[in-house]
Amino acid sequence: MLLNLYCLILHFIVYRAINLKFNLARRLNRGLAAMTSYSTVDNVKPILRIALDDLTYDLELEECIASADAIIDSELLKHSLSMPDTVPQNIADASAHFAAWLFRHRRAPAEAAAFWDEANRFLNTYLETAKEALFRVVSDQ
Repeated sequence: MLLNLYCLILHFIVYRAINLKFNLARRLNRGLAAMTSYSTVDNVKPILRIALDDLTYDLELEECIASADAIIDSELLKHSLSMPDTVPQNIADASAHFAAWLFRHRRAPAEAAAFWDEANRFLNTYLETAKEALFRVVSDQ
């Protein structure tokens, strides 16, 4: 009986240590992803109504952000534009909404359309403004 209790306690301690290590690694990875992504997990969670302290979906959300940023990069390339050094707010919002769309589309495709529409509104607003600015610069020369 005492041996079973000891094994149970030891199992709990090992499980807890592994869980803490895993959560720490996820938080560190989230911090690194935030430096290179147009949006962050913390930007996407409120859109999806996920609590900021809920780490359950963080890895999946990071993958969705990477895919969302690829969508944006492709659209910028299609319009012969590149990302400025500082990420504009419209691009950050588009990234977060594309990521929310990708996340929601896996679970409830019918509910995901609103995120897609909103992401495209942000992206198209940026693209129109950037093209107008580019046109003005070229025209003025």
